[in-house]
Amino acid sequence: TVSLVVSLGPRFFPAPEFRSLSRSAAEDRAAEYGLHVTFSTIPGTSGQIVFSQSPGVGTQVEYGDTIQLFMV
Repeated sequence: TVSLVVSLGPRFFPAPEFRSLSRSAAEDRAAEYGLHVTFSTIPGTSGQIVFSQSPGVGTQVEYGDTIQLFMV
């Protein structure tokens, strides 16, 4: 008997970089990692490009977590 276990990858992994991405590119990157994103536009800006994120790049996150992206 052979048993196979299908894995989605490691449970915890470093948060990927979202800075400088457009909204749609950030959504695509999040989907690649199994993450969700929320967007907050910095007042007085066009809100087209990711300026920063929380949690930050390299912080340990888990599949299904949400990353908050700050747009300028």
